[in-house]
Amino acid sequence: MVWELLRALGDHARLHLRADGDVTGWSIVNTMLETFPGAQPWRMPPDCRVYEEELLSSLTHDLRAIDPVGRRQS
Repeated sequence: MVWELLRALGDHARLHLRADGDVTGWSIVNTMLETFPGAQPWRMPPDCRVYEEELLSSLTHDLRAIDPVGRRQS
């Protein structure tokens, strides 16, 4: 059901991906990047081995900095 929703959104949404930096997390991210070519990793450089919990402060800061239509707030 989630896949259907993401496909239905198509070009109307920007998809930023973040998962744990372990093998399973990278597998999820790589599958999503292959499935949704316009998607991009979010705070996940190629050598990332960090778990999301370790970045929680930065991730929530990013979310607060963007309003619902995707514009950066000042």
